[in-house]
Amino acid sequence: ASVDVVTVGQAFHWFDGPAALKEIRRVLVPGGAIGLVWNVMDRNIPWVGRVQELIHRHRGPNPWYAGHAWRAAFTPDCGFGELQHRVFVNTQPVDIANLVDRVASISFIATLPDGERSALMDEVRQIVAEELPGQAGFAIPYVTDIFWSHRVG
Repeated sequence: ASVDVVTVGQAFHWFDGPAALKEIRRVLVPGGAIGLVWNVMDRNIPWVGRVQELIHRHRGPNPWYAGHAWRAAFTPDCGFGELQHRVFVNTQPVDIANLVDRVASISFIATLPDGERSALMDEVRQIVAEELPGQAGFAIPYVTDIFWSHRVG
C-alpha cells in the first residue's frame, strides 16, 4: 500500500496474471491504479499485415497480447474494478533498415538461428520492395491499446 500507480508496458501477457495482480494490488494504495500498455503494428495496413504474418509464423507457443488470454486475470474477485480501455493511433517514421532492426528486436525473432533470422529479414525487405516501391522512408502505423483499472478495497 505504498504506490499510486503500477504500469506495465508490452508485457502483462507474459505474466502469471492472477499472481501478478495479487502482488500489484498489495503494493498499490487503496484506489491506486494499474495501467497496461501495448503498442502494436496496425495489421489492417496490407504491407504491415504481410510483415506480421511473417513474424507470427515464428511466434510458436509464446504468449501474445492480441490473443487477449491475459484478460482472464481480471475476474470480479481479483481486487480490481472494471478494466477500462482506450485506443490511440500513431506512426513511427522509418526506412527499411529501421524496420528490419525493429522486426529483428522481437524476442522470439532475435533468438532464431542466424540463417532463419537472416532469411526472415530478407522477406521483410522483399515485402517493402513490393508494397512500397521506391520509398526510401515510410511510417509504421501503430495502434496503442491502453487499459487501466483501480484497486478496490
